Amino acid sequence: MAAPSFVTEVLATAGKLEKEDLNSQLQSLSEHIDQVKAEVYDNLHKRYGEFLPCLNATLDLAVQVNTVNTNMKSLSSKIQNEVQRELRSSSAEFQDLLQQLHEADATIAVLSRVVAIHELLQSCSAAKQHGDFLKVAKQSNVIAHLLQEKAVKGVGEVKVMKALQIEFRLQREALIYDTSEMWNQVLVWSLPEEKSGRRDCCTTLTVSSLEHTTLATLVQAMEYLRHLDARVQVFSRRLLQHVLLPLTSRVCVVKCKQMADGNSLKVEPADAAEPASPKAVFDGVLRVFKFLHANLTHVRTSDGEGAPLLMTKLRACVLTDLCEAIIRDCLARSIPTQARDLEQFAEVIAETEAFQASLVEVGFMADTDTAILEYARNVNVLFANKKCEEILEAARRLMLADVHNTVKVSNEPTSEGAVKEEKGKQVPGLDSSMLEGEVQLSASTFRLPACCISKSVCELMTMANDVLREATRSSPQCAIQLFYSVRNMFEMYASVVPIHHRDNLVEVPQFAAIHHNNCMYVAHHLLTLGHQYQDSLPPPLNQGAATFIDLVPQIRNMGTDCFTVQMHRQMSLLLECLAVANGFQAVTEENTTSSKAMKAVKQCMYQLHRLNRVWRDVLPANIMYKAIGTLLNSVVTEVISKILALVDISADEATELHYVLDVIIQGSSACFEAGTELEVNAVSPATNHCVTNWMKFQELAFILNSSMYDIKERWAAGKGPLGAVFTPNELKSLIRALFQNTDKRAAVLAKIE
Repeated sequence: MAAPSFVTEVLATAGKLEKEDLNSQLQSLSEHIDQVKAEVYDNLHKRYGEFLPCLNATLDLAVQVNTVNTNMKSLSSKIQNEVQRELRSSSAEFQDLLQQLHEADATIAVLSRVVAIHELLQSCSAAKQHGDFLKVAKQSNVIAHLLQEKAVKGVGEVKVMKALQIEFRLQREALIYDTSEMWNQVLVWSLPEEKSGRRDCCTTLTVSSLEHTTLATLVQAMEYLRHLDARVQVFSRRLLQHVLLPLTSRVCVVKCKQMADGNSLKVEPADAAEPASPKAVFDGVLRVFKFLHANLTHVRTSDGEGAPLLMTKLRACVLTDLCEAIIRDCLARSIPTQARDLEQFAEVIAETEAFQASLVEVGFMADTDTAILEYARNVNVLFANKKCEEILEAARRLMLADVHNTVKVSNEPTSEGAVKEEKGKQVPGLDSSMLEGEVQLSASTFRLPACCISKSVCELMTMANDVLREATRSSPQCAIQLFYSVRNMFEMYASVVPIHHRDNLVEVPQFAAIHHNNCMYVAHHLLTLGHQYQDSLPPPLNQGAATFIDLVPQIRNMGTDCFTVQMHRQMSLLLECLAVANGFQAVTEENTTSSKAMKAVKQCMYQLHRLNRVWRDVLPANIMYKAIGTLLNSVVTEVISKILALVDISADEATELHYVLDVIIQGSSACFEAGTELEVNAVSPATNHCVTNWMKFQELAFILNSSMYDIKERWAAGKGPLGAVFTPNELKSLIRALFQNTDKRAAVLAKIE
C-alpha cells in the first residue's frame, strides 16, 4: 500500500509545483506587460500628444510588445492544453488564474491595437509622401475601424486613444485637403467674369496631367474618403451652367486642344445670339462628352474590375437637367407649326437617334434613358400641342388688345356660303307643294345687322376659321386637338375679356356697346361654325360633336349683361340729374328754383344726346333706338310722377312746367333721327314707339297749357286721347291742382269717370 501512496504523493506534489510555476510565470508576465504598457503609452503620448521625437524608442517598444505577445500566447496555450483538465478538481484556484489570463489577454489586445494604429499612421505618412493616395485612403479606413472598437477602461488608455484619434483626424483632413487641391489642379476652369455683364465670353476647361500619381488613383482615393460625390456635384453644376446649357440655347463653337501637360476644351458663343439647330446642339454636346470620356470620366471609382465609371456619377448629376434643356430650348423650338413641315422633321428624329446612340457609347446614357428620343418621335402630338399653344397665345393677345379699334360689319350671314347651301337643299320625303302655305323667312333672318365691332374680334374669328381649315387637312388626332383648341379659345374669351376690361366696361358707354356687339358677332358665327366644317373632320367630330352651339347662350348673355349694367348706370345718372329739380315744386317762387328745374332737364337731355352720339355709330340701329328710348322713358316717367304728385299748381307754375316739358319734347326728336351710314336702310321710328310713356308725357304738356274746357273736350268721356293715357283719378288730381274750386270745375270733375 506504500507504493500507491507514494505515487499519489508524487503526482500531487508535481501538480502543486506546476500550479505554483504557472502562477509565478503569469505574475511575472503581468508585471512585464504593465511595464511595457506604461512605456508604450508614455512614448505614444509624447509623440502624438507632446509631439516629441522618439522613433527609436517607439520601435524598441514595438519589439517588446511583440515579444510579450508571443510569450502570452505560449502561456495561454500551455494553460489550455495542460492545466484545463485540472480545473474541475481545483476550480477556485484555476478560476483566479484564468481571470488573470483574460485580463492579460485584453491588455495585450489593446497594446497590439495601439501599436497597429501607430504603424498604420506611419505607413500613411510614408505613402502620402510617395503620392500613393489610394493606399493612404484604404489604411485610413482601417484606422477608423480600429478606433471604433471598444477599449479597456483606464486613464492611460483614454489619453493614448485620444491622442491617436486626434492624429488620425488631422491626417484624414489633410488627406482630404490634398486630394481636393489635386482635383482642382487636374480640372482648371476659366469662366466668364460675372461682373463684366458679358454673356459672350468663352469658357475653358483644362484637364491637366499629374506628376506623382495617376488620375484613377486620385479618383479612387476620393471615393474611399467619401469625398468624390461632393466634388463631382460642383463640377457638374459648372459644366451645366457654363458649357452644356449655353450649347442648347444658342450657337456656340466647341474647340478641343492637346497640350503638353494636358488637354483643354473651349466653348465660345457665336457673335449672333440666335438659337442653334438640333444638329448643332447635338454635335456640340457630343464633342463635350467625348472630351470628358477621353480625359476624365473613363476612370473607375474603385479598384475592382466591375466598379462603375466616373461618368456614372456625372450622369446622375447632369442627365435630367440636360435632357430638359435640350427638349425645352432645342427640340421644342424645332417642332413645326404647319402640317406641311412635318415631313422635314424626320431629319431631326434621325439626328436625335444618332445622338442618343453616341451618348450611350461614351457611357453618359443608359439604354433606358430615352426621354429625348421619345420626345422627338412623338412629333404629331407635339405639333398639335405647340399649334394649340400658339393659337391660345395669339387669341389671348387679341382679347387683351384695345377694344376701341373698330371695323364696320354689315349684313353678314352666319357663315360663308351657309345660306346658299341651305337654299339648295331639299328635305327628303317632302313635296314642294306641301310648303306652299308655309310662312317664308326673310332673307335677313340669319344675317348680322350693321354695326361696329373690334378689329381684334374680327381677327379672332378669322383665326378660328383658319385653324378649322387646317384641322380638315391634318391627321385625326391632330384635327381633334385643333378643333378643341378653337373651343378653348372661345371659352377663354368668355373668361378673360370681362375680367381684363372690367373697369372700362362699367365706366365707358362706348366700350360697353362695342363689347355687346363683339359678343353678338361671335355668337352669330358660332351658330354654324361647327356645321360648316363638320363633314371634313374625323370621327367623332363628323358625327355631331363638332359644334359650338352650347357656347352661344353664354357669350350672348355676357354681352347683354354687360350692356344692361351700363344701361342701369346711365339711368341712375339721369335720375340723379332730375333730383336737382326738387320734385318741380314752386318753380316760380324764386329764380334759383326755376333754374334748378330747367338745369336738371337740360342736363338730362345733354346726357341723352351724348349717349346718342356715342352709340349711333356703334350699335345696330334698332338696338340704339331701343336703348335711347328706354333711358328717355325713365326720364319722362320720373317727370310725370313728380308733376302728378303736386297738390297745387298756379298758372305761372303751369306755364313754367310746360316750358320745362317742351325742352324734353324738342330735344327728344334729335335722338331718333336717321342719318349715319349704319342707318341708311333703317327707318327712323317715331318717338312714341321707343318711349312707352311718350304719349302720356305729351298729353301732360297739353294739360299744363290748356283750359278746363279743352281738357274736358280732349277727355271726351274717356274716349279721347287723354282717356287713353290717364286714369280718371290722375286727371282729376291734375284739374284740382291747376284750377280753383268753382262750380265749373266741379261740373267738369263730375263728368270725368
